[in-house]
Amino acid sequence: MYAGKSNADTSEPTSQYHHYIPRFLLRNFAVHRDEHRKSTTTAKNKGKAKYSQPENLNLLNLQTGAIEQTFLRKNFGVQDMYRDFTPSQPDQHKMEKQLARLEEEASQIINLVKRRFEAGKEEVQLSRREKDQLRKFLFIMLYRNRSFHSRFEKSREDYDAKDRETMLRYMDEKGFTHPREIWFANLRAFLAAENPCDPYRGQSAMAWRDELMAQAYPPDAEWYWKNTQAYYICFCTPSCELDEFLMTQNAYSVYEGPTDIVWTDYHVFAPITPKLMIVSRMNVFRNSSELPEADFFSDLLRSQHVDPENAT
Repeated sequence: MYAGKSNADTSEPTSQYHHYIPRFLLRNFAVHRDEHRKSTTTAKNKGKAKYSQPENLNLLNLQTGAIEQTFLRKNFGVQDMYRDFTPSQPDQHKMEKQLARLEEEASQIINLVKRRFEAGKEEVQLSRREKDQLRKFLFIMLYRNRSFHSRFEKSREDYDAKDRETMLRYMDEKGFTHPREIWFANLRAFLAAENPCDPYRGQSAMAWRDELMAQAYPPDAEWYWKNTQAYYICFCTPSCELDEFLMTQNAYSVYEGPTDIVWTDYHVFAPITPKLMIVSRMNVFRNSSELPEADFFSDLLRSQHVDPENAT
């Protein structure tokens, strides 16, 4: 059962500011407050200059067009965004801790890629597990964002997303009383999911999909399955050295592709530094030596749209 905050309970855990874009990524876009970096000294390294870590962000005010500087720690987040007020949940910030563990794993992979790029390398080699974890991280970054928080924060009566009828029927079947409970259940299922291609699991991709569909809201479980199985990862840089990628509130849900009758997101974008972006590309763009059926699946996808010849 979903409950609101209780002011009567003085033992209630402390309210927290939860980032939907992790700080390890925001720091890649951070700047110092002053134009020139401030150096500090420590007792251990007396006399040696030590640059402080930038903790500010330059934000574009879309209403005024002005660049404003603000603290990194208080942006790209919502107070108590992942806090679970369910009475049966002893640790109200458990979801935030689970997300933090995924962020820690992802940060190691992304920092490896970043170091290779900054060293002038054009390629980086990742293990199967690292690529699987990165795909999971990218989907959860999409699914945990502010728009989904707004969607699931609404009560059963006020829930107005396009899937309202399906959502309310699912709530009745599973005994959920508030959409937020479904969001948390889905996030837990996605965080716990293991890739079916792991040779130690001995489970087919379709069997894993069916298992996931039973544990999470089926339309969103299907979406997770597609994004972790039907895409391959590329790393891109701006074509012009003077250009930079921007971090926006919806940065991890930006896609490219036709969405008339069906939703075909050929590419999904994820900036990780001003000079480096992850692009998840549909497998239909693989060359024939890697995926002989690529042309067939590409034609099949286009055929589902109003204008197949231009559904690219």
